[in-house]
Amino acid sequence: MCLAHWRMVPLIIQRAVYKFYRPGQCDDMNPSENWHRAADAAIAAVALLEGKPVRKKMLKELLDVPVNRLPLPLVAKLTKLRS
Repeated sequence: MCLAHWRMVPLIIQRAVYKFYRPGQCDDMNPSENWHRAADAAIAAVALLEGKPVRKKMLKELLDVPVNRLPLPLVAKLTKLRS
């Protein structure tokens, strides 16, 4: 993910991506399930903010994040999706 998109990712999700990142996971092609979930939530957040379609699996990961920890524009888009 480029820096411009990374800056769109809510801090709570950025922290989860870093927390579950393991050095060498790209080399051995064996990232953890938790890292995948955090990465999916990051991708879903950016896609929603840009008005692009989001895969259901990725959306599920984003919906697991506490709403009070997300920025208002993202909460508004999630609320619109739920209705």
